[in-house]
Amino acid sequence: MIAYGVFSSTDDHSPRVAARIGLNIIDLARLCELGVLDKINLAYFTSNSLNDFIRQGYSFRQIVKQAVEQVVDTVTNDPHSELMAAVFALNQVKLYMPVKIGGYTDFYASKQHATNIGKIFRPDNPLMPNWVHMPIAYNGRASSVVVSGHPVKRPHGQILVDGSPQFDCCKKLDFEVELGVVIGKDSVLGEPINIDNAAEHIFGVCVVNDWSARDIQAWEYQPLGPFNSKSFLTSISAFIVPLEELSAYKVEAQPQDPQPLPYLQDKNAHSYDIRLEVRLATAKCHEGIVIGRSNFQDIYWTMSQWIAHHTVTGCNLKVGDLLASGTISGNERGNLGSLMELTINGKESIELPNGEQRTFLENGDSIIIDAYCGHEIIGEVSGTVVK
Repeated sequence: MIAYGVFSSTDDHSPRVAARIGLNIIDLARLCELGVLDKINLAYFTSNSLNDFIRQGYSFRQIVKQAVEQVVDTVTNDPHSELMAAVFALNQVKLYMPVKIGGYTDFYASKQHATNIGKIFRPDNPLMPNWVHMPIAYNGRASSVVVSGHPVKRPHGQILVDGSPQFDCCKKLDFEVELGVVIGKDSVLGEPINIDNAAEHIFGVCVVNDWSARDIQAWEYQPLGPFNSKSFLTSISAFIVPLEELSAYKVEAQPQDPQPLPYLQDKNAHSYDIRLEVRLATAKCHEGIVIGRSNFQDIYWTMSQWIAHHTVTGCNLKVGDLLASGTISGNERGNLGSLMELTINGKESIELPNGEQRTFLENGDSIIIDAYCGHEIIGEVSGTVVK
């Protein structure tokens, strides 16, 4: 499976576009210089983002993919080939934000997650009435989306303590296991995207961790939803997998009841069998522990429905925009995608192999989220909490 990102090497510190296959990084600009991609404009590969690369579309990507696969085959059979000059090991390069994100929208598309959270606060009525009628979302902060590995600075804000707001550091810092969609085609302001054409506007997917300050969120979110509790940081994986690469993992979408309104009726409703695994490691327990496994195939609202609903008013999408799924959770305790669910808002704790316990994240803790299709890893995102 091929993915694309932006990297620099030790011999050339300028960021440029790369393809990733397994643990190999292929320098696409160098393939141009070596004559492998000699009929393609070098500028598409010397940029510090994928945006121009994405704009070239599907046929362009197929040309690039074919060339990359031929190069990998060649250097595998002949390690002394001159094409080795374009091949780097993943652990020997620096990775950057893969795209310039103009807009970021975070959905709430997992029915299991919405129900789990609702049960904590509204046990008799966990799902709000509008949830099953449309994909709920909020507009996040694109400027604070960062690439995997960026430190997570513990945020400060207003927190309600004994009935009075106080300014303090977040005590309930949480993660959220999510999958992101990167937009691959501009739409026109004032013109909704028909759900039948929505997939044409998707470039690919990435892994997302939408860090959350739960105590700040509890005080601010009514009536307009999250603001400071979410805007401080969102992490994404360094490589984006084009949607066509996932075709073998397409699965039937979850049934929807009641039937959504016509503009949300997806004739080809499907999801993808993408397994997500989250690990928690601490300063004292470096090996960490797997604390959650979930699967994107359980998502209730489909990617196409996200796009159709997002644009139904005429709101336009741009290449590089990020749409995230919201926390992906299942029905069992081992299939939850946030500490809010795992610890029931701090009422129960998680125990690590060395005896440490956690309800929410402490300074020095790391969260690593890996995404798999079959036995192949398609992306990973990590971050470590700092003061």
